[in-house]
Amino acid sequence: MDKGQKLSRRDFLRLSAISAASTMIAACGGPAAQPPAPQAGAATAAAPVAAAPTAAGVISAPAAATTVPVAASGKYQEAPILADMVTAGKLPGVDQRLPKNPYVPPHAWLSIGKYGGTMQWTNSWGGDGISQIVQESMYGHSPLRWLKDGLEIGPGLVESWQSTPDTTKWTLHFREGLKWSDGQPWTVDDILYWWNDMINNPDYGEENTPPDEARSGKGTLAKFTKVDDYTLEMLFDAPAPLTADRLAMWVNAGIGPRWMAPKHYLQQFHPKYNKDIKDYKVHIQKMQFKINPDCPTMTGWKLKEYQEGVQSIWERNPYYWVVDKDGNQLPYLDNIVVTGVQIRRSRS
Repeated sequence: MDKGQKLSRRDFLRLSAISAASTMIAACGGPAAQPPAPQAGAATAAAPVAAAPTAAGVISAPAAATTVPVAASGKYQEAPILADMVTAGKLPGVDQRLPKNPYVPPHAWLSIGKYGGTMQWTNSWGGDGISQIVQESMYGHSPLRWLKDGLEIGPGLVESWQSTPDTTKWTLHFREGLKWSDGQPWTVDDILYWWNDMINNPDYGEENTPPDEARSGKGTLAKFTKVDDYTLEMLFDAPAPLTADRLAMWVNAGIGPRWMAPKHYLQQFHPKYNKDIKDYKVHIQKMQFKINPDCPTMTGWKLKEYQEGVQSIWERNPYYWVVDKDGNQLPYLDNIVVTGVQIRRSRS
């Protein structure tokens, strides 16, 4: 796609704001229903400044900034098209596809939607732009996210998080039972694969620039440590008080750092894990879930068909980790179809 045709940060935010009131974002899942109750000092404020350390040695959000938790009620429900697949034995039940504590959007303006339908788009970006616009518009796999117009930070893939009083160590607790769109388990190993085998791999070439949230105030990189499958520690050599803020800045892999990659799928294209592979060209191509239907994703829709510059077809992700407050697995829309168009511009 021509770089001049990509969304600017301002245009993307404008698009997101407009879409927020539509069924698309409702289907995407938006932010999870009000964040789960903060656990022993789980950070829920925009920044830990002026917050007092608790007895547990973590920074707590000011009481005024704490969002009242809202959990999904009742039994989990799913789209009819997925229910039919469960009946046919092609999918496990919705309870088995969702994490232990699914994300529930907390916004008061969200209403319960209806399942079904296809969103039709036309797009003149050309090339992979017909998929880029969908990728950049979906809420995907943000570890944390902004709430209340940036006044608070709420959970995303990370269910709770803690910091030491000097903010040199951050502990992120991810949702247990997360799954990629192909049904394979998501674990901290998918972050370490991105961190060790891509970002900190000098031979990788593309996208190997560490994000700012992984640097201390001195500019040095944090040390990433896996505590267990769903717990990650970030250790800095100097205070890093804005870590949570920065983790909430990026909501998907279309804009900003990826922060994870499906190791179980991509390692077959990585020279470290497959001696028949000599470089990273295929790996870089295969990880683009906007053009490769085989690449697993954490977004609400996954790519089904792709014809460069012609058409991009997306279908619902049966393992999407978000539900509405009534327990309905999101998204509501079954499909998104983007058709490429050409625009003639007259010369003055």
